[in-house]
Amino acid sequence: TGWDLVSVGEGVTGGQEGGGCLGSVSVTVVGQTTCGEMDTQQLDSWEDWFRVALATSTRVENTLQEGPSFAPQASLDTLHSHAKEAARQVDGLSEASLEWSEWVEGTSQVWDLMVALWGRLEDCTGEETIETHKITMARREAVSKWLESVVGKKAREDMEKAALEKNPVSGVLGSLSGGRVSQACRALQSGGDHRTALLVAQMGGGGEVSRMVQQQLDRWTEVRADTNIKQERIRLLSLVAGCPVWGSTSGPVNTCSSLDWPRALASHLWFLTHPLASVGDALHQFELAWRGTGPHGPYCSAPAPAYLGEEGVIGQPALATDLRYQLLRLYCDRSTAIEQLVDPSSHTGDRLDSRVGWLVARVVEVLGYRHMADHAKDRLHRDTASQAEKVGLWHWAVFILQHIEDGGRRREAVEAVLDRNIASCDEEKENFIVCELGIPIQWVARARATLARAEGRPRDRVESLLVAERWGEAHQVLVKDIAPDCIIGQEYQYLNSLLAQLSPPPISDNIPGWSTQGSVYHQFISVEQAVSSLLVARDEATLQYELEKMRPSVSSLCRAVGSIPVETARERLAQSEIAKKVAHLMRAVHSMVGTTSANTARQLAEHLSTLPLPEDYALQELRSLTRSYMMEIA
Repeated sequence: TGWDLVSVGEGVTGGQEGGGCLGSVSVTVVGQTTCGEMDTQQLDSWEDWFRVALATSTRVENTLQEGPSFAPQASLDTLHSHAKEAARQVDGLSEASLEWSEWVEGTSQVWDLMVALWGRLEDCTGEETIETHKITMARREAVSKWLESVVGKKAREDMEKAALEKNPVSGVLGSLSGGRVSQACRALQSGGDHRTALLVAQMGGGGEVSRMVQQQLDRWTEVRADTNIKQERIRLLSLVAGCPVWGSTSGPVNTCSSLDWPRALASHLWFLTHPLASVGDALHQFELAWRGTGPHGPYCSAPAPAYLGEEGVIGQPALATDLRYQLLRLYCDRSTAIEQLVDPSSHTGDRLDSRVGWLVARVVEVLGYRHMADHAKDRLHRDTASQAEKVGLWHWAVFILQHIEDGGRRREAVEAVLDRNIASCDEEKENFIVCELGIPIQWVARARATLARAEGRPRDRVESLLVAERWGEAHQVLVKDIAPDCIIGQEYQYLNSLLAQLSPPPISDNIPGWSTQGSVYHQFISVEQAVSSLLVARDEATLQYELEKMRPSVSSLCRAVGSIPVETARERLAQSEIAKKVAHLMRAVHSMVGTTSANTARQLAEHLSTLPLPEDYALQELRSLTRSYMMEIA
């Protein structure tokens, strides 16, 4: 397994000399999991699971500040949809690797078990949640069929091994461990052992046959005749008698010694408990068996997940508890901790693989088990999202994070994912997260603005900020990085299109510095375009009237230009260009309105003095104004 160092924060020593441990270090698995190489088949499987999760979810619309959230639909259809997807992926296995095939089949077993425990039952539709004897027996039958499908492979292996060793009794025990009583009887009959076949046909949780066989074993043990009987036959007869451990003359004979935990549980359900016992009764007896708290002590291996190895040491607890066993316990005991149930250690050796745990946690919540701690839920959502993001499914990571219940933490997590992956957000993915997931377009635009800032693209940044409705930040970028260049390059139309989005009073009233910066630029462009249009049209009938109406605006603009803050040479140049243009507009307005009088000349001089004109240009304008005035009074 490879490791990728994502981020390293400042040391906890605060930069002091002398060392110290690092803070904010995160690592993620890359390239390979316990399912083999992360190939296209695995990625397609992930996406299929996420699509099922999305199809069985309900979107809850919240405020723009919190964003929408998702919750699984409270219906048994949610459970059955996941089980159908698991079965579909099993049927679709073709040239998959061994590790991936085992993972898919193991996942399918989990969903099939959940359907057996909580899903719809034949002839009991609508009654699944009612605790009746009919439902109890139906659940027992469903779990029995599930166990048959799970233990069948191991049972066949034991039968093939017995055939090679020419040990018919071991073959019969193998058949019984797989729940194939009829096959075991036929094997005994074909070998001429008709009496044992008759006993096996009647085995299963007590009754007169079990009592009689137990008495026979007692008598054989009393006279030490059992020393002449093979261990396999004693084990078989002990199983018929419903006794898990028989104390023979040669020592205890354990009927479950060579069985993995699913087959040991199946033996308790089929042969070592009453035929009318519930799933909970069989599970209780099995738990006593592997914990060693029953009358026979420990005689079964602990319910360890398959990745720890098939053979466990009887009497020793496993390093982890199988997810399937914990689901059985949750069905029988509602207080079972869901945090341990969905932990990756319950089903995979990759402690960072939380795919199955996340899906199971959603469905378990639908089934009414909601006692998982909030912090554990958040951690599960974040871990699963991080895993999806790492393999390129970051848009599905957004969906996963939308399950976080707290609105503030949910938005923070989603925006962090958008910030990290916005560079790879094409049109298809943007439509998905906006239209299907309901993510506000403002969040996406904010992330694009962050990327544009990092890449030094101020125009893209301000356009994204406007979409994100970050008015104050957009105004700051506009007046500092864009407006000076647009003024110098005379790109008035583009600049005005941006300023027009900030100019409405509900927006501009809340922008710091608008009146002395953005408003001045907007006013300048508006006046310049209006005067230029009038001069080009030259409608003699209305020209003087329209220009007279423009005079207050031009005068106001003269006073406002000087208030524009300038910090750089580029900003000062832009301000000077505006001042020159305003001086020209002012002269044009006054000259077209009428003749220049002494009062008008004085007003022009005052306005010119307020404009931040370059010294040479200011002298030129004053000289021109003086010359015009002297010519009028001459």
